[in-house]
Parts: sequence; C-alpha cells; structure tokens
Amino acid sequence: MSAYGYPRETSPRIDAFSREAVLFKTAVAASTYTLPTHASMLTGLPPSLHGSNLRRGISPSVAYVPETLLRAGYRVSAVVSAAYLSQTYGFHRGFHSYRVSGGRAASIIDGALAALDEGEGQAQFLFLHLYDVHAPYTAPREFIDRFLEPKADVTESLRVMRPNARPPNDVELQRVVALYDTEVAYVDQEIGRFLDELKTRGLFDTSLIIITADHGEAFQEHGAWRHGRERSLDKPGLYDEIVHIPLIVKWPGETTGVEVASVVSQMDVSATILEAAGIEFSSPWSLGLRRYRDGGHNISTRHVIAEAVARDPKRGASLQIALIDERSKYIAFFRASTLSELYETSPLKEELYDLRSDPLERHNLQADSGYSLGSFRTAVQSYLELVGESLTVDGDDITFDEELLEELRALGYLDP
Repeated sequence: MSAYGYPRETSPRIDAFSREAVLFKTAVAASTYTLPTHASMLTGLPPSLHGSNLRRGISPSVAYVPETLLRAGYRVSAVVSAAYLSQTYGFHRGFHSYRVSGGRAASIIDGALAALDEGEGQAQFLFLHLYDVHAPYTAPREFIDRFLEPKADVTESLRVMRPNARPPNDVELQRVVALYDTEVAYVDQEIGRFLDELKTRGLFDTSLIIITADHGEAFQEHGAWRHGRERSLDKPGLYDEIVHIPLIVKWPGETTGVEVASVVSQMDVSATILEAAGIEFSSPWSLGLRRYRDGGHNISTRHVIAEAVARDPKRGASLQIALIDERSKYIAFFRASTLSELYETSPLKEELYDLRSDPLERHNLQADSGYSLGSFRTAVQSYLELVGESLTVDGDDITFDEELLEELRALGYLDP
C-alpha cells in the first residue's frame, strides 16, 4: 500500500482517507490466515483462546462483538466474501443480516450499501469484507495494464499461483507481485467508492470507520509462498510479510491525519469498536486504540502476540507464538501429538530478531550470547499455562459440506 510507503501508487483513495484518520504503522495480525484473524478481530482474543481454526469454529463460550452490539440496540449487518467467514464457523452470531457472496469487490460494495440503506435511521454496525487481494490475482484488465505491460499475457503467472506451484524464477515472481498490486489498486478504488457513498448518505463524519486486513502475503522472503496454511505450519511463518498489516481508524467527528509508530494488535479492533459504542470492555489482549490518536508518544511499550495453531490427524499438532514490540520479535515453535499437549511442551525452535537493525528479519539472534531470551520464555510459558486451562482447546470439530470443502481446496487451504 502506498499509504505505508510502497513505491507503486496502489492505494490513492485509502491514502487520502488516512490523512483524515489515524494510521497505525506497526499493526500486527493475530495469526496467518483468514479464519483465526477475523475471529480475533471480533472477539479480542488470540486464536488459542477463541478456539477457531480450520476444523473448528469460534467457541460459543467466548464473547463476540456483534452479539454485544446487538444487545446494545444496534442493527448488525455483514456482507462478506470468503468461505472461512461462512456460517459454518459461527461468524453469523448476533447479526440481523449476514450475507456470504463470492462476488468481486464491486458487487460486495453494492451489497454493503444496500445493507446500510436497510438500516437507515438506526444505530448500525457493518462488517464489510473483500477477498480480491487473494490468489489467484485476477483484477480487471485496466489495473493489470497499469502495473504490467499493456495487454500482458498473465497465463503463466496465474498458473504458478495454484496450490503447490511456485514461480520458476525472479522475473515471474515479480510479475506475480505486480498482479498482487493490481488487486490492491482495484480494492482501493472500490473502498473509495464506498467512502464516497457514506458521505452522500451523511454517514461518514459521524461513523467510526476502520480499514484493515486479516494478514499479509509471502513472496518467498523467508522461503514461504503466499500465506500460512495449516498443512505448512511445520516451519516458522510469523514474519512481517505475513503479520504486518494495515490499520487505519477514523473516529466519529474527528479529522486527525496522525501516524502512530507504536506496536498495536489486530485484537485491538474489538475494544476500539465497543469503546466507540460506549460499551465497557476489559481484556489484556485488546486495548482501545483511541488512546493513540495523538500519536501515542506517552504510552508505554507493550508486547503483542501472534500465533498459528495447526493440527492434523497424521502429523499431530503444532504451534507458533511470536511476541513483538517496537524493537524485537521473538518466535517459538512447538510440536506435540495432540492439540492439548501443545500447551505442556517446550519449544523445539526459537528465533529472535532486532527489528530496528534488521527489519527484514534475516539475522536470528537466538544463538548470540549477548541476547537473553528469559523474559520472552517466561511470557510465553505464562500464556501456554493460561491456554492449557481454557476449554476452547476442546469441543467438537465442524462438519464440512462439500461446497465449503471445494472452496477451501480451490483457495489452496486444503490438499486436493
């Protein structure tokens, strides 16, 4: 995104929006793929505590922001475009209207505007989700022509984005990156149209508006291709290309144009929504972002957590946990026979990076005697003990219908 300094102008409309809002330069995703990250945004909990993963929906025992807003008298609507956000996983809880569509951004935006019109005159919460910036990258031709040569043949680039395929060389890799950028630009245009329509309806100035993403995308910076799937979590993957996300917030009645360097969490979205609605919310994982709107200069440094949980009937279970602050990132990797045993094991591998001197996370300091891992290990151990006491690691697996299975296979989340 050009709003974050990217050299291509991929996001002019969001750039303009950020000049009226607060742009968080160092926001961290709670996990590596769509399902657990959205659950974290709407519960304010890390994945091991809300319990949602490929084979399990959001635990019914955890508080859920849409249900809280429903009880407070809001009309609660959603227009989403991903299999992982289907009712199968429990995301529809508390919504008056929950629409899952496989359409492109333009049609999803139209559906979102219709949902707002249905609730005209009421206090509303709208969850709008666009899936276009996800492989395969097939933006409208005008955007492809903007970042590639006119009428470029992208057949080979689309082929290497299939599950288990990779670009054969750096030239093809860069073409795929350019196609990714075309989708960012297309979605930016449609978000701009949505914001324009909010202004037309008189909703822009009086609304809390949050623009963010669920995760990033890897282009082999650390050997990974695309983003973390459950079947590929046997290697550390909580690097910035995956967990560094955009997060831009405009509060009702305010025009700020502030950039915040402090590290914040995707889980902070929950507290921010409820805080703006005047609803009390207390969680060690989710802090209201309004405290940062002056730049966050007087707020003490905090560690935020990211994790990736995986389990497989044949391969057992694995867990990655990252602790991140303005200076450092610590990653611990665990493996066990069962999910519950994960939280009683010691890490098989640890990594430590100085993000100020090594922002690309190339030099693992774990073996350097000048760096102590003691405080990180203590914090992770406390977290593991907390999760081990939680009931969200138990429960029944979801039942997949064939349509959902086929969507997840097509997107590369399941082996054929």
